[in-house]
Amino acid sequence: MLHYASEEVVEKFSREMTNAGAEYVCLHDGPGGMGPQAIGYIVAIAKNAAPNCKIGVHLHDTFGLGVAVNVAAVQAGAELLEVSVNGYCCAAGQTDLAQIAAALEIFYGVNTGIRLDQLTGLRRLGEEITGIHVAGNHPITGESYFIWNGTNGLALEGLVDPLIHWCVDGSVFGNKRGWIIDQTSGLWAMLEKLTALEIPVEKVEVEAIFKEVQKELLKHKRTLSDDEIRAVALRVKAAA
Repeated sequence: MLHYASEEVVEKFSREMTNAGAEYVCLHDGPGGMGPQAIGYIVAIAKNAAPNCKIGVHLHDTFGLGVAVNVAAVQAGAELLEVSVNGYCCAAGQTDLAQIAAALEIFYGVNTGIRLDQLTGLRRLGEEITGIHVAGNHPITGESYFIWNGTNGLALEGLVDPLIHWCVDGSVFGNKRGWIIDQTSGLWAMLEKLTALEIPVEKVEVEAIFKEVQKELLKHKRTLSDDEIRAVALRVKAAA
């Protein structure tokens, strides 16, 4: 219960532990009662009191700040982070391994030694083992995390620079990016989707396919999968 400890207690504890031969000191904030600045402050105290000892932290995601508090801890000198696959834990859960690994590697240049391209597969394995599935927009590894709605603007932006709307390619994490065709989409988005699906079409066919896709959207009251769009496109082409 780190948020109950005074600076003096943390300093004395860290110093006495390292003097006793401890290789690391782990600071626990199980309830998640401390924000990033507070965590950074207290980790710095422990590190100064035990400069030859590795400082570890056990932090939770109570306020949705799991990554932030762990980053603050690392910046203050922590070297060991207790996290979990998909954030699995009781109550608010711990920081998701994938999220903190991605942030440290890409934003801060920290070599974690973690295979980033295996993270999405690890997420799926965790779901298979536990039966607990994360949301589609779960950061970094969620199935739809890198999927945007397919407006014309998005389709055209991709032709200029694929990272305009994706600051990082989902493939870095073993995930995939893409876009969906919905009510906000236009003909350019439809053409780019058909191109991505490797469906050869003449420009005059795009509008007809788009109209049929729009009908299917209204019929099902949801977006269509790539396979469903492919089926609509092939049906329209066959009827032409």
